[in-house]
Amino acid sequence: MPWRRILFWLAALGCALAVLWWGGNVLLSRQVEQWLGQWLDDQGMPAAVQWQRLHATLWGRVSMQGVRLEHKGLILRADALHLHGLRYGAVPSRVRLVVEGLSRQNGHSPLAWLDGPWQGNPLPPLTLEVGLEHRQPPEGAEQLGVQWRIQQPQAFEWQGSAHWQNWRNAQDFLRTLDWSRLMADAEEREHLWNSAAFWLVLGQVTLADMQWSLQDRGMVAQWQTSDAATAADWPDWLRNCTTVAPLWQTQADALAACRTWQAFVRGEHAQLRWQARPARPVALLLLWQAYSLQPARLATLLDARWSAQ
Repeated sequence: MPWRRILFWLAALGCALAVLWWGGNVLLSRQVEQWLGQWLDDQGMPAAVQWQRLHATLWGRVSMQGVRLEHKGLILRADALHLHGLRYGAVPSRVRLVVEGLSRQNGHSPLAWLDGPWQGNPLPPLTLEVGLEHRQPPEGAEQLGVQWRIQQPQAFEWQGSAHWQNWRNAQDFLRTLDWSRLMADAEEREHLWNSAAFWLVLGQVTLADMQWSLQDRGMVAQWQTSDAATAADWPDWLRNCTTVAPLWQTQADALAACRTWQAFVRGEHAQLRWQARPARPVALLLLWQAYSLQPARLATLLDARWSAQ
């Protein structure tokens, strides 16, 4: 019957496409693995990144299992690393990196500075997510969006986002840098810091908005039971709310923000939020100058606000 022939050919076509898909992914995985190995060799870091298995798909996803990263004696491990949004042979407009089970060599969280409040019970591995999105509006400056999330079991979840304009100027400058030398040579970093091109880029790239939130996942309760929880160990501005801290321009702003922090560390709120929405995009150079010379001006430039819920 005709329908049986149709089903036969559809099944045959499906099998052929599946074989082509599988073969294409295998070939692509090998090419990506070779490219990554060659890139590490070119950077003088052939053993900086190691993995047990790598898999790439034609949809623009690369996954690595059993990842080991080493740089200057620091060793990190990850159960898996996933990179989404690649466009082979083209510049991607949106990419997302997910690192699962990130830990130090001993299997504990890389956030070693948080181990104190846990009284000898180190934190488990964490999950890290970073996303980049490039937009070119029909009118106006191009924009780079950055999103991040850190999920630390037994402690907290920190996530946020920021949007930068005129990013192409910074992108072109970053391409001229020798990253392997910058990471290994302090004099090279000092030279970059003193270069006119670096400060020119800071004057061109602008911040449109930024926000982040800190969700308590057990951090406050653990901290409250530790030896560091006594009010006497709090900073002056957090203990009595009478000192104007950086990022708050007026006494009233400082008082309200300080009380918000107090409510969070006492466990009265589960989430702490910070949001900056400038009236107009502000240059990184201007923010740096304000931070160095007049920290209180940052509140005005950023229109920063604290809140808790």
